[in-house]
Amino acid sequence: MSLAKLLLDPGNVLLMDEPTNHLDLESSERLANALKTFDGTLLFVSHNRAFIRALATKIWIVADGQVQSYPGTLDDYLWSSSSKGEQAAAVSESAERSKEKKPGRSEVRARRREEAEKRASRRKKL
Repeated sequence: MSLAKLLLDPGNVLLMDEPTNHLDLESSERLANALKTFDGTLLFVSHNRAFIRALATKIWIVADGQVQSYPGTLDDYLWSSSSKGEQAAAVSESAERSKEKKPGRSEVRARRREEAEKRASRRKKL
């Protein structure tokens, strides 16, 4: 009964603990791309930097029994907490990543809108 309710009215929060732990690179990338279309809140724990970079908009650092919140991306956090030498390495890594063509905001919105329409259609059929 509960499963049927979830299929008809899916929740808007996903909690994930190391979702890429036993995935190969391609599967991990596909999971990240699929989660980009999720309209709700995604809270995950991961040591996979590529996965974090792809999805995180806010970072929580848990250490020594405390939680620190850092608004922004993983790269922003690493930049603010690193030494000058590490910052130079981060700049070159970021430059390499920026050479790759990334979809624009309008393309992302169009893809998300299309995915939402597909989900709505599936819900209607159910």
